[in-house]
Amino acid sequence: MSGERIPERTVCAPDGSARFLVFRRSDGTYEVWLQKRETDPVYHPGEVWYTDIRDGAHFAATPDDAVRIGEEGLRALTDGGV
Repeated sequence: MSGERIPERTVCAPDGSARFLVFRRSDGTYEVWLQKRETDPVYHPGEVWYTDIRDGAHFAATPDDAVRIGEEGLRALTDGGV
């Protein structure tokens, strides 16, 4: 797939330390990506970005299932999550 994909939904943990993104796939299913927040106060002060968590992709049949999976992932990452 070329070009940047735009998520159907993005949900951040309350403290901003992690998030999940939901993408609709061409076959009608959904892909969920968990990401963690990164900072580098030495070389990039004030900048924040998110990086994919290795093995952080999950697949779901419905948007509701995708959100449930994402919320579970955030809870596991942040000890409480959404």
